[in-house]
Amino acid sequence: MRILTNILFWLGLTIWIAMVTAPGLTGMSAFPVLIEEGARIDRFEAYFQGDQEGMGRIVAGFVAGRVFLVTDAVQWVLAPLVTCLGLIALRPLRLYGGVFAWAGMILLVGALLLTLWHNGVMAPRMADTLQTYRAGAEIDDREKADGAMAAFDVDHKTAERLFSLRWCLLVGSVAGFAGGQCRQRIRASGS
Repeated sequence: MRILTNILFWLGLTIWIAMVTAPGLTGMSAFPVLIEEGARIDRFEAYFQGDQEGMGRIVAGFVAGRVFLVTDAVQWVLAPLVTCLGLIALRPLRLYGGVFAWAGMILLVGALLLTLWHNGVMAPRMADTLQTYRAGAEIDDREKADGAMAAFDVDHKTAERLFSLRWCLLVGSVAGFAGGQCRQRIRASGS
């Protein structure tokens, strides 16, 4: 039980970090490449007439958006599960202990709260605003599209900062749990 809990905790934490990292890497890859390659979607042609960067951005947004949907869905399940496994590993299993492990747990809870807030509040609001932008761009309604994009940009800047903070909290949690290992108890339970 102890070894399985420990394996599942570390595997889950690793996947959670990957789920926070993947959207950023996708964005850093998709946006420049699709803009440079001249990607386009015909239904937005009137709105982006002569603006290849804008056209490439909306195409890349569709690509990155799918990654966000998948990673957000995975985190809905993974974040609470990993946090519970961390608590179980601290108490009652006592695989970890001391200041470092508890600091790691606090950071993990912080990452959980950010995940729940992002997925429950920010992501739906950003998705609605993005949908309004795309609907406006599709019918070449500049007022509707530009207003929605301005609102989206404000939320996007906040979301970027919160993703960075969440990533730092998770990496800090790794350091905390790694520093708080109870080596004697782990060795004793394995034999």
